[in-house]
Amino acid sequence: MYIIKPIRTEADYQAALTRAKAISQPQSGEPEFDELDVLTTLIEAYEARYYPTLKPNEELGGLLHWLQTWYVSMCDGDWEHSYGIKLLSIDNPGWSVEINVEATLAEEVSIAYQLVEKAKDDWYGVSVEKAVFLGIGDPSKLAFLLARFKQLIETGS
Repeated sequence: MYIIKPIRTEADYQAALTRAKAISQPQSGEPEFDELDVLTTLIEAYEARYYPTLKPNEELGGLLHWLQTWYVSMCDGDWEHSYGIKLLSIDNPGWSVEINVEATLAEEVSIAYQLVEKAKDDWYGVSVEKAVFLGIGDPSKLAFLLARFKQLIETGS
């Protein structure tokens, strides 16, 4: 039996997702029904903290404006010659966002890459290694990846 516990790490999150998928349609009255209810609450809380959902006023346009402003603030005559932003389409299909976080709150952050695949067409992965944010995701995840980068810059996590 799966032991329900707080979701504190990406590994805990993945384990909870795996268990939720395994018991995805229990009937009322079955033990799995309550288990799925609790797991769903824990998963949603973790996602709200680490994978923010965009508000309508902060869709792609607002995020691009924020990114542009952040980029200009980083340009000091040197940074832009050594570092920068790479936004690419990839052949999965999807997006790749690579941004150097040198000289930011996130400079010392290390997040090991982990792929989160909810469905064949609903996936993303994020890492921060050697002062570089890397986010990849399906074609619908560009705003999500930029929002995750913004969260990293603003909170350092």
